[in-house]
Amino acid sequence: FFFQAEDGIRDSSTSRRLGDVYKRQQLARPKLAGAAFAALDAITAAELWKQATTEQRAIMLSAGGPGTGGKWQMRGIGKRRALQNGHFREAMRVRMGMLTAPEGGTCQLRSKAQAETGGPPCNQLLNSPSGLCIHPLICDHAAARIRVHRAISTAAGRSFRAAGAEVDYERFIPHLYKNKDGKIEKAQLDVVVVWPGDHAMRCYDITVKCPLSERAAGSSNRVAHAAIAGEKLKCARYDQSVRPLSFESFGRLGPESLRCLRETAREASLYGNASSTTDQYTKRWRADMELALAYAQADAMLAARGAIPTVAGPQYYPIGRMLRPG
Repeated sequence: FFFQAEDGIRDSSTSRRLGDVYKRQQLARPKLAGAAFAALDAITAAELWKQATTEQRAIMLSAGGPGTGGKWQMRGIGKRRALQNGHFREAMRVRMGMLTAPEGGTCQLRSKAQAETGGPPCNQLLNSPSGLCIHPLICDHAAARIRVHRAISTAAGRSFRAAGAEVDYERFIPHLYKNKDGKIEKAQLDVVVVWPGDHAMRCYDITVKCPLSERAAGSSNRVAHAAIAGEKLKCARYDQSVRPLSFESFGRLGPESLRCLRETAREASLYGNASSTTDQYTKRWRADMELALAYAQADAMLAARGAIPTVAGPQYYPIGRMLRPG
């Protein structure tokens, strides 16, 4: 038999309850509304893209769309690994491309030796000619990028170890040494993993590339351009046995890096000590590494503007107080 809906739609399938027809219609309406809002978002994004500068386009491609994560803000983690207020706000600003600093502000990052002896900081201008505060993302002073790099390495190793793997950091791999112009070029890999029951050694080399740097020209018109460049450099330096994990400063993971992460997740589901699936491992690990990236980048941005820890602990002064000139 048939049921007649209010709006004239006839349901031809057998129904045990009169409300089934209405339930199907109610489920369909949100989908139509979602499609309409998605179309409006696409139109808005197209207009923003037309008006965006080259640097803004590079940020948009690096921080949004497929290939970037969305769980770095909070993922039901403990307080020990959660982003504190100051870091969370700064991480949000970085991810959204709101890179601002007082006009004429200079980088306050110091190396360890300079911090101990009271030496001068970096003192390069924070803002680029276009007005974006991108210097902390590419500053070599005080090894700011190395801190970001090590944060991701630690997060990756912690995730692999939690799944049951034996993990080592910063290990020299002799069979990857190269003779370059009569000099031995050593190979020190960031993370080395061995799964129980599978004695093959998996080596990972982690890199973080900023799409706004001069070396990443082309990031404004190619998705994951900087991350792919990092993957190619690692492949040229080592061989296919080394798995790259190449991130961009705004969160995007390179395609080859994502494939390697999925392969590791598949190995964890086979040899690990948990019952998670490949997709579950991949999403969880990626969220953990993105959280580490966001925290370290936020910490570098805060320190570059001269923020100092408060007496209460590793909290930083509110953003508004740090942005005041002088």
